[in-house]
Parts: sequence; C-alpha cells; structure tokens
Amino acid sequence: MIALLTITLLLATAEVNSQTGTLDQSVCRLPAEVPNGPAVPQFDNIDHFEAYIECNMKDIGETIEVKEYYDSKENRGTLDTIQYGQGIYLIYDYSVMQIYEIVQRTANENPVCRTQAMQSAAQNGVFGLNPGTGTSGHIFSVAQMFHLGTGDIKYAGTTTVRGMPVHRFSLCTYWDQWQASIQADYYFSLPDYPNPYAWTNMIPVRITATGKATGPPHHRPGDPVNPSEVTWTEHPFDHTYEIFFFKPYVNDRTVFDIPAGVFCPNRPPVKPLPDIPSKFSYRSEILVKYNFVVSYIDEYYDYASKLVRYDYKPLAASSNSFGTDNEIIVHDFNTGVEYLTDALSGNCTARPIRNNSFDAEAVDPYTIRMRDRFEFFEFDKVSYSYSGVKTLRGIPCDVWITERVDWPFAGKVTAWEWWFSADGVAATTTNRGVQAAKVPLHLEVRSMDPTFPYYTIYNTYNFDNSQPKFEFFDINHCFPAENRKRLQVAFPGTYFTEVFSNQTLFMEEFLLAVVTTARVSPLRVNGIQLDYDSSRR
Repeated sequence: MIALLTITLLLATAEVNSQTGTLDQSVCRLPAEVPNGPAVPQFDNIDHFEAYIECNMKDIGETIEVKEYYDSKENRGTLDTIQYGQGIYLIYDYSVMQIYEIVQRTANENPVCRTQAMQSAAQNGVFGLNPGTGTSGHIFSVAQMFHLGTGDIKYAGTTTVRGMPVHRFSLCTYWDQWQASIQADYYFSLPDYPNPYAWTNMIPVRITATGKATGPPHHRPGDPVNPSEVTWTEHPFDHTYEIFFFKPYVNDRTVFDIPAGVFCPNRPPVKPLPDIPSKFSYRSEILVKYNFVVSYIDEYYDYASKLVRYDYKPLAASSNSFGTDNEIIVHDFNTGVEYLTDALSGNCTARPIRNNSFDAEAVDPYTIRMRDRFEFFEFDKVSYSYSGVKTLRGIPCDVWITERVDWPFAGKVTAWEWWFSADGVAATTTNRGVQAAKVPLHLEVRSMDPTFPYYTIYNTYNFDNSQPKFEFFDINHCFPAENRKRLQVAFPGTYFTEVFSNQTLFMEEFLLAVVTTARVSPLRVNGIQLDYDSSRR
C-alpha cells in the first residue's frame, strides 16, 4: 500500500532529486515564461501545516481523498486517506525511522497495522527522507516536498482556479525511481487574495502532474500481487491534486499518534510502562459493551502482607456467591484461604483460593501464589508498546497497547490498551495530599477477531497508592467466639506522649510484631485496643 501511495501521490512532490535517467521531452508542453514574475514560494517560515487533498488520477479513473499533516519540529507526518471505500492511515515517525500503515477495510472490522522501516526518500513517499548520521533521518522541508527548490521552475503568469486568482509555475523533470518524465504545474493563490486564515503568503491551490512512467500495473490495495510475475511497463499518467483548507498549523496534534485501539507490532520501546506500587486501592467501573452491562468493584491490594480484598455486587447468583447482595471477598495468601462474606447478612464462607482468580497464579496443580503488582495489571504476559498521549475525562494520558493470544481463551486474539495519567498530571493518590504520579485510569480489552465479539472497558477511580489499613481485611465475623483468644500486653515505662500522638501507627506496628512472633497471618490478629494507666505518663 505504501508503494502504491508513492505512485499515486506523485503530487509532483516529485520527492526525489535523482536525475540519472533521461527526460522524455515529448511530455513537456510548458507555457511561455512570463518575465519579472514572483519567486516560487519556499515556505521557509512554516514548520507545520495541514491540508485536504483530492487526488484525481484521470488516466486510471480513480479518486483518492487525503488529509495531510506535517510537523517538521517533531519530525513526523501523517496521511489520512480513503481509497476504494476503505480507510488507510499512514504515520511517518522519523524519531524511530518507522512507518505505520493502518488499514480499516470496512466499518465493522478492526483496523490492522503494519510496521515498516524507513529506507529511502522514494519509499517514504510524500514526506521524503533527509538522511542523518547513522540510522537517523529527518522529514523533508516543505519546499522539498513540493520540489520547489529547483531553478528549472518557470513562472507562467496568472490564471483562475476554482474562482480564485492564482500564480502558475511550471516544471519539467525526470524522476529516476519510476523512470518518469513529468511536467508539473503549481498554482498558488495571490498573496493579497483574502483567505480564511489571514495568511499573507501564497497558498497552494492545485498541482497537476502529466507524463510517462515505468512501473508495475495498477491494482487495488489488498489484492494479491506476485512480484516475480509483475511486468513493469511504460504508461502515461495524468494526475490533478486539488488542495483545500491549507493551514500553516495543525489543530489536532493527536493526528500524529497511533489511534486508540490500534496495535502496531515491532515498535521500539519509546517509553517504558509506569511503575506500579506494591500496595494500592481503587474503584473500578466495568462496562461489557456487547451485553450493555455495567458493574462496579472496589479493590484493595497489599503485596507485602499477601492480602487482597474485593467488594462487589454479583450480577447474578452463582455457585461462587450467596446471591445478588453486596459481597466482600478477602484473599489471604499467607494461608491460601478465601473468605466470602454476604455484606447484608454477615454470613461468611471460608474456602481455598481458586487458581483462576485474577490475583492468583498457579505454582503447580496443588499450590497457588499471590500475583505481584505487574502480574496483577497483566504487564507480565507480553510486551507493551507506547502509542502516545490521548485525553480521557479531560485528563492527558500516556497510552500503551499490546496484543495477546491467550485471553480470554487460548487462540483468541485480544488487544489490551492501558491509559495512565501523563507526565505533569498531579493526583491525590495518598493521604499526604496532591502528588505527581502515574495513575491507572482506563483499560480496554477488545477482540481482534470479528467472529468473536468481546469488548470490555475498565474505568479506574479514586486510585490510592497508600497501604490499605489492616481493618479493611477484617474477617473477625468468620470465626466463632470459641475459636478466639484474647491477649493482653502491658508496657511498663513512660511512653504516653509518644504513643498517644501516634496511636494508629503504634497499633499497626504492634500487630506486625505479633504476626512475626506468632508466625500467623495478619488476619488472625484483630480488635486491638489501646489503654493507659491512670498516671498517663
């Protein structure tokens, strides 16, 4: 597809300057040169632009719609095209020397991305390539893209295009990449002709390219082509490129990012995944789109204490629940026991933690362990690639995406897309106030197989990276009175001042001391009360 666009978007961008072949003068029907005309515009004063281009290939009876975005400062370009009823999105990222070709054949199919390495100016089509040191490179300047730096361009006077007075410039050149002899005519609006953007320079309005080229036969994108059977032949071409809405800026900078939900393989690790704390809590809103079902779950995770808790309301009664009342599940990985509590009645059931729980990992057929923080967020299965900054709920987000073939069933391909608050976003993530931290905000899991409808969204709220209090994991109600022992400890000395001002911390540290000494789970120690003698010393 990239090669095809390079041909059809000649744009007389005639992006190459190679002149090793011989120009066929029969294609040149240059108008008479008008003396004392204005210099051809070089656009040296702009490093961004966007434009809508209607590409009419008269020789093959085809029209392509293109939205073009250019950013010299950030060294990138984008072509958003529609051809044969399908969308083709091309992102040129010169920072990593890669091209991402994203094709969506029908509205009901998921976009498919192919990653290609940049190789040459000709292969890079409209945006070209200025080689740098080593493997680096830079996008063409605007003048290079429109082949405006040559001294062979002739001024041909003024005319009218789409009702606008324009300057016309003409050029005959040879393009060695396709053995093409080309006459290109450029039409720019007069500088004093008012335009919507109050820009005082000439604005490109139309480019025509006619001539002869040698290349493979024309074919629709996606059609099978056997290179060994392709015969290159000489053929005439006649192309007109109508340029609309040319702006010397880019309104939406996200056009240079890979769209949400699209995974492009073989991308370099531009930005690593954010670190995840080993203790946290949050509320998650779960939307199963194909079933139009919304549910909520509160989660508490403490890896050091090997404790996890979930509060949720089952959507339907099952063998794993008491019914449809609110339920509390506490997983104690110190003992391997799950405590399931009906929040309404207080009924509690203790049973082994299942190995298919999303906080558990099977060690062998008889043993499980607690998943660490990276496994909990499913960061351990495959490598994620960074796809740019996008906005969610008004918050700038860094986005990472990957594809998996093991979830929810083996052999099913699903895309996983994580959204975290971007650099510079401050959040109240702890009881210490506002801090700069990357907070998980959003996860999308969608099937890439049209025969397997699956699309679930997880929205995260109230993420707190402080340690959940032990009282959140309280299972006191799960033990009858006869299975409890009361322990009293006295500390002689004058500690009132220090302890009274830090009572919560003192009781948590005392609990940990008992747990370590008695070698029991933190869940087996509860109901700690603190009292002082009458001296209050």
